[in-house]
Amino acid sequence: MLDSIKIGHFISEKRKELKMTQQQLADKLKVSFQAVSKWEPAILLSGSLWKKCLR
Repeated sequence: MLDSIKIGHFISEKRKELKMTQQQLADKLKVSFQAVSKWEPAILLSGSLWKKCLR
């Protein structure tokens, strides 16, 4: 299973490849930008929401 640090790095890299801000990603996933800022360094990532990020 992927660890939270790798997932956070993956989210950050993909967001940057798409030239999206944390706010834009948050809006797309219907979460707060604070949530995205916590995911990227892998502080907190809920199971159902990280699956959305992998789509």
